[in-house]
Amino acid sequence: MKRKAPAVVIVLLAGAAFMLMRDRQNTDDAVGTPNRSHQLSAHDGSDSSQANGLLKTKASQRVQRRPPSTHPPQRLREFILPEVMIDGLSLEQALRKLNAAYQEACVKTGETPLDLVFKISPGSSKSLQVKLPRNNFNSSVHLLASLAGMKASRSGKEYRFEPITNDTQIATTTLKVPPDFSSRLQEIAGIDKDERLSIQDMLTTLGLDLDPSSRISLSEGDVLQMDSRSTADVAVITELLKAVNGPALQHKYTSRMVDIPADANVTLPDVAQITDADYQVLMMNLNQGKGVYLTTMPSITGKNGDNTEFEVTKDLIWKKDGTTDEFESERIGTVLNIQGSALGFGHDLAYHFTHSTGELDPVTRKPLIDRRTDISDSGFSGDRDTRISVQTRPDGSKTLILITPELLDATGRPLRPVN
Repeated sequence: MKRKAPAVVIVLLAGAAFMLMRDRQNTDDAVGTPNRSHQLSAHDGSDSSQANGLLKTKASQRVQRRPPSTHPPQRLREFILPEVMIDGLSLEQALRKLNAAYQEACVKTGETPLDLVFKISPGSSKSLQVKLPRNNFNSSVHLLASLAGMKASRSGKEYRFEPITNDTQIATTTLKVPPDFSSRLQEIAGIDKDERLSIQDMLTTLGLDLDPSSRISLSEGDVLQMDSRSTADVAVITELLKAVNGPALQHKYTSRMVDIPADANVTLPDVAQITDADYQVLMMNLNQGKGVYLTTMPSITGKNGDNTEFEVTKDLIWKKDGTTDEFESERIGTVLNIQGSALGFGHDLAYHFTHSTGELDPVTRKPLIDRRTDISDSGFSGDRDTRISVQTRPDGSKTLILITPELLDATGRPLRPVN
């Protein structure tokens, strides 16, 4: 009787102790803007980019360090990771790299990483070549396993990998796939978008050694059909499809602008992110401030990773000096540009907010433009938490930008409904 080779055990320990020792950090960056209108004309050679370079407004951008959270292993199905490139690695090496990305995401999002264990049975010697999409940790583990010809299962913090058994019975399976399944498969396989390949060719590019009898096709109605004499092929592709078919995520942004006079006597939180309960306390505090003015902007929704913009603007147009039929213009008003990507249990955000007013001088007919607010910020926000940025001007007045993001599925429903 043959002795079974011992399983290869990979124990990847997270830096939990390091996380717990991190101090909360607060940073204040200064940027300037004049506290008066600035006249633009062809005479002084000024343009909008040069004027922005002269801004003298102080903008405080706070980095929040909340107490680390602890998530159970079951929530690895929800924990979103950024893209991870696997370039010619074994399954063991690929899992190490994936786990390193998970730990890094935990540090950025304020979570305590789990001490995960991966047990790999003998039988996987493939070199993996794949770009893991932005997906949850659990799906990425299963995707790597399927490409290595293995099946993954989890018990608590331990993942086990076993070879997929094979026999010669004829197997037929049909699976419903999302409309963008081909483009998803093309992306993780590293195939150029303009190249047209069949589903079977894409799977071969991913390194799957399919049995000659295997036939895979995508029919109308987004139904994938597999016919094969290799039950292992059907099982591997089924596991791969489950891992690739993650939800198409969207971000809904609710944004507010708060103008605070210098004499309002309002205390602002010294953090970059607050929970809903803290937000309610902040609103009560602002309502008691003298002359505080709150503007709620229409909510906007954008696809995961895309730039999304809200604007209420108009073009200020004036005649170019020395000409009779040439004009210059500048966009003035309110513009908010946000880019959000799912990360961990929340959002990795970057945004830029500007608010300007302007008019033409009644005598010279040249523009008088006041770039009152210019705020840029980036960082993590929990789902339905609120990220705060504040700009303080030389006269002591402030503008506060509050952005509350929420993850939605492809149908526009909240990914994590409020209980």
